This record gives sequence, structure tokens and C-alpha cells, in this order.
Amino acid sequence: MTMPNKTPLPAPVSEAVPDAGEKPRVVAAPVAVPPEFSSRPKRRTFTAAEKLRILAETDRAA
Repeated sequence: MTMPNKTPLPAPVSEAVPDAGEKPRVVAAPVAVPPEFSSRPKRRTFTAAEKLRILAETDRAA
């Protein structure tokens, strides 16, 4: 039973391999996952100049 609005399951391996007389099918590459959806977040890094700027802003605010 196929559910509406669902993508079909991939073909079994025996059907995915073309016969000797068939041309191979072109399959699109998988879509890259955006970094905000990765399982491990990337840590931000700051240069020495950026750190000094942040500290100066903090000192002015106090």
C-alpha cells in the first residue's frame, strides 16, 4: 500500500542493476545537508583582534 505524498522506496538491488542490453541510469547525487542541521555544531573561532574588540565593547557597556 502506497501512502499519499510519500516518495517510493528504492528498487531492490536486483532491479537497480541494469541488464547487459540496457543503458545505465543516471542518478542524482544526494543533497548536501546544510551545516545548521548537522549532528555536531561547529565551534566559532575568534581572532585576537575580534576578542579585543568584544572586550572593549563590554568595558564600555559597564
